[in-house]
Amino acid sequence: MSEIDLSRVVRLPVAQEYDAAIQTLHDQTESEGAPRFYLGRRRLERRNSREYFMDVLAPLTGQALALEPRYESNDLVNVDHKIANAALSGMLFGTYINELVFDDLESRHPYRYFPINPVILGDSQAAFEAASQKNSYEGFQLAARAMSRHILDNLSTSSLEALRNWSEDLIPANQYRPSFNLGFGMAIHSGRMSRATQIMNQAEVVTSGFSLDTKTSED
Repeated sequence: MSEIDLSRVVRLPVAQEYDAAIQTLHDQTESEGAPRFYLGRRRLERRNSREYFMDVLAPLTGQALALEPRYESNDLVNVDHKIANAALSGMLFGTYINELVFDDLESRHPYRYFPINPVILGDSQAAFEAASQKNSYEGFQLAARAMSRHILDNLSTSSLEALRNWSEDLIPANQYRPSFNLGFGMAIHSGRMSRATQIMNQAEVVTSGFSLDTKTSED
């Protein structure tokens, strides 16, 4: 067996790296007075970037809207988009974490579609397939919750506390704040799957489930 050049191996971050990035972002938001000021500044900085709109904002907005409950006709139950707005805020904060964890993620357009990892779905695979056959939005929502939960369940208590602080500042109504966490986890998942695709394309590392628990992806 040929020896792998470990200097060329692209690995997946572990949970502790996400915790550190969340702490860094939390400190940055605190230095600017509040998360809403930080979010406003970041969006203002990129307001004229067509690439940012096409590769980040537009696809994430579509994913956020897909989380809204719908009638059997696929019409939206609520037209105020409060769930989508909360989820999109969480997604944007997730992209900021991805920027801290990955050096070149945006060049691979990680948010153009939402990747579903069957390994993470696990026992929910049958429910996902049944929901998707009934209504594509139901299937998407089930998968999105599973992918996001896999991320959130691996974060530290202090990281979850930072998410709570961000959502409390950005989302006035308490009942919509879980959608912030959902969106955050979805964006982190998209970043990890984009990096995992890079790993598989390089054919240098074999991974299983893309666990957040291992030190290196070749373990």
